[in-house]
Amino acid sequence: MKNILLILTDNQLKKQLKNTLRSSLIHVITANNQQEELHLIQEQYPDLIITDLNPLKISEYQRIKRIKEVSFLENIPLILLNKHDNLANYFKVWQLGINLYFSPSRDLDNLNKMIISLLDQKSLQISSNYE
Repeated sequence: MKNILLILTDNQLKKQLKNTLRSSLIHVITANNQQEELHLIQEQYPDLIITDLNPLKISEYQRIKRIKEVSFLENIPLILLNKHDNLANYFKVWQLGINLYFSPSRDLDNLNKMIISLLDQKSLQISSNYE
């Protein structure tokens, strides 16, 4: 079973996404605060991380950057959910190494399909590395 870590500040979105992912037989781990997120990352080894942190806020940009700097996470897909779908954000998001930038106001079923696709791609990469 795949592990997904949710680092979401929007509790309603967290609940909706958690239910959607669990229906796809995905184990969902949630972080409730900054201290917990790095601890869970190192303890649970997530296959994918989903966050709604705003990379335009310096402190949240630093948090995302710190997450991506954890050595074993460099190949872990990171999805950023952001209500402010703005072209100006894309470059900053790309610099952080975020795999998918998605507006949560869009269809959660499509997001679920993209998550499963990213997990499948990651599994293919891992199996090709062992061949």
